[in-house]
Formats: sequence, C-alpha cells, structure tokens
Amino acid sequence: KETEIFSKSFRDEYKKETPPTTEPVTEVETAPKTEPKTEAETTPKTEPVTEPKTEAETTPETEPATEPIKEEKEAKEDSTTEVEKNKVEEEKRDMNEENVVYDENYLKSHGVDVDHGLELLGDMEMYNMTFQDFLAEVEDKFNRIKAYREAKDMPNYAVEVHSLKSDCKYLGFMTLADIAYQHELKSKEADQAWVDENFAALETEYNKTLQIAKAYGAHLA
Repeated sequence: KETEIFSKSFRDEYKKETPPTTEPVTEVETAPKTEPKTEAETTPKTEPVTEPKTEAETTPETEPATEPIKEEKEAKEDSTTEVEKNKVEEEKRDMNEENVVYDENYLKSHGVDVDHGLELLGDMEMYNMTFQDFLAEVEDKFNRIKAYREAKDMPNYAVEVHSLKSDCKYLGFMTLADIAYQHELKSKEADQAWVDENFAALETEYNKTLQIAKAYGAHLA
C-alpha cells in the first residue's frame, strides 16, 4: 500500500516537472514578397482609338477611264490630220493645174499614145478636131452601151463597143480601145455572161479616159 501511494505521488511530481508534449511548430509558409507594380503595369492596356475611315479612304481607288478618251482623241487627231492632208493635196493639185500646159505632152504623161493618133490623123490640128468630136459624142455613146447591155441586146451592144474602140484608137486611148475590142468579140458571140462579168472594167477605164479627155478638151482653142 505504501508502494502504491509512493508511485502515485511520484507520477504527480513527474507530471508537474515535465511539460506537456506539444506538436512541433511548423514555420508558417510566407508568400513570396512581390515588388509593387508600377503604374504602367497596373494600368490596363487599351487599344489605340482609331477614327473611322472616311468614304474616300475606304472606297478603293479606281483608275480614271482614260482609254476611251485617249482613243477618241487619237481618232479626232487622225480625222483632223486626214482633212488637213486632203486640203494640202487639193491645194497642190490646184497649183499644179495652174502650171499645167495642156498639150500633147499632157496627154502622153497620162498614158495617151498621141503618136499613134498622129500617124492616123496627120497633125495636131486634125487630132484636136477629132478630139472635140469625140468629147461631144462619147458620153451618149456609152449610155447606149449600158442600155443595150441591160436590155441584153448583144447585137446593138457589139455595134456601139466597136464604135468606141475605133474612136479610142484614133486618139491613142489604147487601153480603153483594147477592152472595148474584147467586149465587141464576146458580144458578137452573144456571151452575155462574160459581158456582165467584165463590164465593170470597161466602165472604170471609160471614166478614167473621159476625165483626161475633158481636162485636155477644156483648154483647146
């Protein structure tokens, strides 16, 4: 019993002397120090305000339509140039006509075989008289030639182109004389198709000859 009392008192003393067991104090985790943010860092970033583009800026630029204007300008220039060119040519022609001497050399320069005519007619006086008779009759003669062709009257057509051929030979209009002779032969064969196909050549040469003849005949005394 004394032993139990001693043991009890010993335990009480031991409890007084030994401090109560406590959990180990752990160091409080401290948040890492952060540097204070500057004003530039703390101020939220804002996008730069851009003014809305005007219609002129947003509308895509288009090249001015210069091509049609350019073409029109070139056309006008070409037209003006052509008119001026024709005017100059007319002035030159007028000046040339003023300086032209309408003699046998004029006819020769236009392809007329005057020498052949002189062989048949003798001299220039007779040649010029025959020339005036030719001018007085040739237009009516060619009108009859056209009328007979249109009427498909080949016999009378042949008579008229034969007469045209002879007149042209006397005066030295050899190209027209040769073409008229071909028409004479074909019309005598009643070849209407050939006459129609080749009439344009006859008429073209006739008009050319008539122009030369009128120019020369207008200056005959």
